[in-house]
Amino acid sequence: MSRCSAASGIDVQWLDGADAERLAPGLKAEGVVGATFCQQDGIADPNGVTMGFAKAAQAAGVTVERDTEVTGIRVEAGRVAAVETARGTIETRTVVNAAGPYARQIGRMAGVDVPGRSVSPSHFHRAAPTRTTNDERSNDERSAVGSSAVSRHGD
Repeated sequence: MSRCSAASGIDVQWLDGADAERLAPGLKAEGVVGATFCQQDGIADPNGVTMGFAKAAQAAGVTVERDTEVTGIRVEAGRVAAVETARGTIETRTVVNAAGPYARQIGRMAGVDVPGRSVSPSHFHRAAPTRTTNDERSNDERSAVGSSAVSRHGD
C-alpha cells in the first residue's frame, strides 16, 4: 500500500495499535497489528449532513415532513403537482427526494429514473499470523484485529 500511496503522492502513515488509539479516541485497538492514517482523508456523518440541510431549509421556510411514508407522486402536465403520503396529500410543485436507498423507487413514482443502486457494505477482516488458532480466540478478538468497510454505488 505504501508504494502505491507514495507513487500517487498520497501521504499514508502506518500506525501500531497504540498510535491508532491516540488518533481515534474510543477505539479499542487491542490485538491490532497495524493501521493506516492519511491526514488528507475526510469523513462525513450522513445523518448529521442531512439534519444540517433540513435545519437550513426549515430556517428558509421549508416544511420538512419526517417519518411520513410517500405512497405516490401526482404529476400533471409533466410537473409534480402533489405528493401522496400515508398522512394525506401535500400539494407542492417542488420535491426533494431524500429517500436514500429508496430514492430510485420514489423517483419512479414521478416518472424519473434515478440512476444508481444500493449495495450492502462488505466487510473484511485480516488477522496477523499467530500461534493460536481462530477456534481459541473469542469472536471479539477475531474481529478486533482490523476491519474496513467498503460500499459501492453503480448502475
